[in-house]
Amino acid sequence: MTAEDRLQIQVAELLDWLAHAWRFMFFAVPNQRGNKTSVGAIMKLKRMGMKTGCPDIHIDREGGQTFKIELKVGKNKQSDKQVEYERECKRLGIGYHLCYSVDEVVKVMEKEFNKKVSGGG
Repeated sequence: MTAEDRLQIQVAELLDWLAHAWRFMFFAVPNQRGNKTSVGAIMKLKRMGMKTGCPDIHIDREGGQTFKIELKVGKNKQSDKQVEYERECKRLGIGYHLCYSVDEVVKVMEKEFNKKVSGGG
């Protein structure tokens, strides 16, 4: 398991904890390819709609608002396709956040929802 996998698991646990009280849904997009993913399987996923550069986490809020979170660790940077996806989100008025830690995700959530993360959700 990579450091980025561990971060995504921690973020998913945080979002699971907040989702009901803060009235949102979220999902993760498994765009990472494992070393054993065949070319045929990748091509099938692309035909099914998988998009390169799609952010890790998608959050849908009550009222139809949405925003995205891309997770990175250490000195990792966005790929060209991820930068392109971010630009398209911004062009469409969709929130996009690049986060390197759970603390950064907490700040994003507090800003997006105008609430504070506390022991009670």
